[in-house]
Amino acid sequence: MLSKRHEIDSTAAPPIALAFDWGMRHIGIAVVKDDPRIAIPLKTLPATRGEIDRTTLDALVTEQNPQLFVIGLPLNMDGSPSPESRRARRFGAYLARHYQSEVIYVDERLTTREAIDRSNNPNPDHSLAALVIAETWLSQQET
Repeated sequence: MLSKRHEIDSTAAPPIALAFDWGMRHIGIAVVKDDPRIAIPLKTLPATRGEIDRTTLDALVTEQNPQLFVIGLPLNMDGSPSPESRRARRFGAYLARHYQSEVIYVDERLTTREAIDRSNNPNPDHSLAALVIAETWLSQQET
């Protein structure tokens, strides 16, 4: 459940993107709005070995109707692919194929650390990590 400050105005224009913090047990989601250009944490869905309920995902995508998807790519600290990188890319390929939408990958190194720092909680909601991923993507758009 979103707090009042995170509620999404359902009458507003659809988000330009949904951002995902992919994980084996949880997938955090944030929305990127265009006017004003801002990212907002949305929710965290439970996952089983990186898979989330497709009916729930379909409902979310239908409700939000994003133009594209941004997925955090889990890399090792040296920038090389981690064992989870392939699984995150598989999730992205599913989104691209199933929803006929563009998928963009963003380096997610240290996003969980930033979410911990922002929330002052050692176990922050995964939607905060998705928020950091979304903000990283937005900052890349400005350059």
